[in-house]
Parts: sequence; structure tokens; C-alpha cells
Amino acid sequence: MMLGGIGYEVYGDSFDRLYRLIIGKNIPVEGLCERGGTLTFRLSAEHCLRAERAMRKLGHEFRRTEKYGLVRTLSFFAGRPGLLVGTALSCGLMWYYSDVILIVDVQTENDAIREQVMNVLEDRGIIPGKYIPDIDYAVEERALKKNIDLISWAGISRTGSGISVDVVENIPAEKGIHTGMPCDLVACEDGVIEKIELYEGQLMIPLGSGVVKGDTIVSGTVTTEKSAFTTEGEVKTSRTDYVKSVGKIYGTFTRKMVFRQDFGSMEKTETGRRETLHSLKVFSAEIPLYFQVPEGFFDAELSVKSPVVNGFTMPFALNEVTLTEFDYRPSVLTEEEALDMAGEKAYIYEQDFLKDHRLIDRQTKIRTDKNGVELEVSYTLYGLMSREREFFAPRTRPEEYPPKAGE
Repeated sequence: MMLGGIGYEVYGDSFDRLYRLIIGKNIPVEGLCERGGTLTFRLSAEHCLRAERAMRKLGHEFRRTEKYGLVRTLSFFAGRPGLLVGTALSCGLMWYYSDVILIVDVQTENDAIREQVMNVLEDRGIIPGKYIPDIDYAVEERALKKNIDLISWAGISRTGSGISVDVVENIPAEKGIHTGMPCDLVACEDGVIEKIELYEGQLMIPLGSGVVKGDTIVSGTVTTEKSAFTTEGEVKTSRTDYVKSVGKIYGTFTRKMVFRQDFGSMEKTETGRRETLHSLKVFSAEIPLYFQVPEGFFDAELSVKSPVVNGFTMPFALNEVTLTEFDYRPSVLTEEEALDMAGEKAYIYEQDFLKDHRLIDRQTKIRTDKNGVELEVSYTLYGLMSREREFFAPRTRPEEYPPKAGE
């Protein structure tokens, strides 16, 4: 009776036919006892229905007297549906919270790094309540290394109550200490050298000299000559080393840029049509609540409505996407409008590419033809005007080195 069973009381004058039926149908009974006009016994749960049909067929009245085993447990829960639902909900929550982030632990003693790591993870949605199987650890580790300059390595691992982030801080190298292939420092602008910071290499062009783009200012080929006087006269020896030139060359230079804007252009215009699409997200599955996506060009704005209970985001949400239709339509600009747009291009260039330079002077020229406007801007700038140019060191010949003492 692995599933438990039920006890019965059967009433009647004679139970001979019932005995024969029980034996004939091979129904196992326990505790069979007949007293007067009452027969009592117990049956395993899997045989109860067959026995009850047999008793009804023979015209006996009966009643269930007791339940035991699994049958009793199921009967207990059947009369208390709230308890059953609560137990199932508790089991479900235990299973769910075993796969969500409760704690994000950053393994570092540097408060600035810890704050930056938490900010990057929060921006990427890695917060308490996030479903852990949805996290791609490799992608998040690359994002941390890309967005935080203070670390050189990051590793994310799962713990019992969330995730642990282990980081390795950058150790700044001493000034002037570099490794790599030998290289020269060459001019990247046409200008005049006004400041030299040189830590390694041989200076080829002195301070105050003019250079053109590509000139070698500092050479990575360093030749050292020594003189020694003997009875036979002066003996000169030389040694050539190939090093990585380390330094920065600053100066004043001029840079010309041309920004053009045609009179005919394509303008992005809203049509006034708006559509709203809804979807239901459960864990990592997204269930669309719409039949088709409208055709056309749209700007999309996503709104996520997810319930939060005690600071934890629940694993389901309603996503709402608002689509605003737009189209590109041809437009004809006036000369003034085209000049304004060319000026905007120049402003964007200055903000993006000249922020590390000091602007000394700015001269503009405007040229207009039948198709558009050209804005030529001449910048006089002060800033870094050198870059590295690597080269392969030639194979060293033994005769280039002087013999050691005693050889």
C-alpha cells in the first residue's frame, strides 16, 4: 500500500457473494472482520474504485471510515487549497531566487574602482533581481575593462547569493620606461618645434626648427662613439643601439579643413503616424502581444514596466515600444542655411578633434558655387606634433661591437 489506503464498513445480512467477488477479482484486503451485520476491512488506494463498484453492484451499503498514508495527506490538502497554493508558491520562489542576483560583491579595496564597477553594471542592467542565466559573463567582463581605465582585468563568477566581481588594478609604469619594437618620433604636422620632452632616443632636429610632416625628429638608432689614445695614436670605436624613442614634441602648426554643404539635401521628417506595440517578458522569453510589425521607417522608444517587490525586480515585465514614423524628403537650402550647416560641421570637428590642442587663431573663407557652399577653416594650433614610427632593427654584425678587455 505504497499510496496509502481507505478503511470501509459494509452493511448487510450475508456477505458470501461479496467474498466470492473479492476473491474472483483478486482484490487484496487487510483487516477483514465480520461482526453481526457489519463487515470491516482496509483496501489499498489503487483497488478502492473496483471494490466500491462491486459493493454497489451487490446492493451493499458502505461507508469510508478512515484514510491513511498518501491518501490522507492528499485529502488534507484538498480541503485546504490555500495551504497547497502557498506551498507551491514558496517552492517556486525558492527555485526562482536561487537563480537571481541578491548581492553584487566587488573584490577590491579601492572605493573609486568599486563605485565605477557598480555604475557600469547598473547601466547594463546587472542589478539585484537580474536572472543570472541571462548574463553573458564574457561580454560583461569586456565591458568593465573597456569602460574603467583603472583596471587591467575583470572576472565575474557566480556565488550562492549572487555574483562576485574580481578586478586587477592598473599599476602605472615609471615615467620613461617603455618596452616594444624600436621606433622613431616623426612629425605629424607642418610646423615649428617649441617644446621637447625626450626620455629615450637621439634628437635629430633641434628646438626652434621647422619641420614638415614625416620628418624624423627623434631617431631610435643611437650611435655612441668613444676615443682612446694609445702609443699608436687615437683609436675610435662606435656602437649602434636600436631603441624605442620615448618622448613628446610640441609646437605650433597650421591645419586647414574644408566643410561642404550642398544646397540639395535629404531631410528627416516625421509623418505624424505613431504605433504602440506590447510584449510580455517572462524570464528570458519575450511573448509578442501583437500580430504584425508595421512597415516603414520608425524611431523606437522602449518602456519596461516590471514590478518590484522588496527591492527585487520580478522575473516578468510588460514591454511597450512606441514607434514614431519618419521619412526622408528632399529639400532645397538657401545659401544662409547651407552656410549654417557647414558651420555646424566645423563646430563638431573642433569639439571632437581639437580638444587636446590650444587654439591660437582661426581664419575662415567662404566659397559658393551652383551646387553648394564650402567653408574653409585655417587653424593655428599649439599641441603635440609627433607620433611613433616603428622599424625593424637590422641583424647585428659582431664586428660592430668593440672587443671586451682581456680578449
